[in-house]
Amino acid sequence: MSDPSSPLTGSIPLGAVLDLVAMQLEVAMQHAAAQAERLSGSVAEFSAIGERMRARLDVDHDPALATEISALEAEAHRAMNAMQFHDQLAQRVRHVREALADVHDELRTGGNPDWGALLSRMRAHYTMEDERRLFDSVLGDLAKLPRLPEQPRGAVRRDEDLMPGSVELF
Repeated sequence: MSDPSSPLTGSIPLGAVLDLVAMQLEVAMQHAAAQAERLSGSVAEFSAIGERMRARLDVDHDPALATEISALEAEAHRAMNAMQFHDQLAQRVRHVREALADVHDELRTGGNPDWGALLSRMRAHYTMEDERRLFDSVLGDLAKLPRLPEQPRGAVRRDEDLMPGSVELF
């Protein structure tokens, strides 16, 4: 935990923090993708083993072997379905990274961010309905905010000025 009295407190640019978070997400997803690829190869091998066993079953007609083959195939099928979780996770993380990039780009302009346009761009990244529902339930009203007038350089802008009074941010 950092010391709030540290001389660096408040001097770290938000853009650098956003870049770090995006990079951490990228590294995590690369590691996860490698493991998902490995799992995919294992599931493919299970399927190949099942096919070879089925060929043997055509010759042996062993009911115990048929049961084992069915169990192996069912497990391989469940594993393939579970791997869809990784695809959804990767997609969601990609959307988080895109949102961070949008925020970074908006803050880089140096003026008052156009929060309504920013939130609309963020929502446009979403491809899954539950992502859009979650966005709408948390930030939907904020995406309709009008852009605030530009403030002179050096003027202090409070984040609360950008948000409607009925929403509490933590």
